[in-house]
Amino acid sequence: YSPELVQDLHEFVNLIPSTVIDEIAAEHLLVDSGFRKAVTFMDSSAFKQLVERAEQLPEVVEVINFLHLNDTSIRVSAHVDNRLRRQLVLEGDAVKEFSYFVSNGLSEKSLEEGMVVVFLPESQNTIELPASLGSFVSFLDEVLTHLPRDRFVELIKEKCKTGKVFPPFYRAVRSADFKQLIEKTMKSQNVINILKTLASHEIDANGLKSLAFKIISWGPEV
Repeated sequence: YSPELVQDLHEFVNLIPSTVIDEIAAEHLLVDSGFRKAVTFMDSSAFKQLVERAEQLPEVVEVINFLHLNDTSIRVSAHVDNRLRRQLVLEGDAVKEFSYFVSNGLSEKSLEEGMVVVFLPESQNTIELPASLGSFVSFLDEVLTHLPRDRFVELIKEKCKTGKVFPPFYRAVRSADFKQLIEKTMKSQNVINILKTLASHEIDANGLKSLAFKIISWGPEV
């Protein structure tokens, strides 16, 4: 991603009430084995390999190009903070801290604590998942209820007026062409295989998709 877009998106991350998120995450870590399974997978080398594999798919490259994310070869990766990694092995102890940090390939300095989640938009080619699957989604769904919607909308408007990279990115996300492209992409067997792997670790991409569209709908039409 371009450095400017990474910085723009990080400003949205800064709006997330970290203290509230910590409390929600702590509760899920204690009582939700599915959530722990998902987070553990996201911290594994297998997840990193899955992301790298997905990034090489022609279908995914086409979506990235459409969203104007290919200005540079910067790679953005999500890592589970060491505090959370330690807490995953605790049995019966209270979990007090939870965070993700994001680092880009340009430097060793990480961005301040935040969360980056990639959402896959809706597709007609939906994978049927077990009813018990969705622990990670339930966590994010609860987080969503605490996001400052009005401040998100105001920041979107500001970035659309003053930004250079964000406006074309936002127009692309809101466009009908993007939805059509996603429909085509999600019919790919390559992408279906990726989603099945995520599902096996209790990460429901279809549930994430629904949350993503809810957030996108907050913004102004273009």
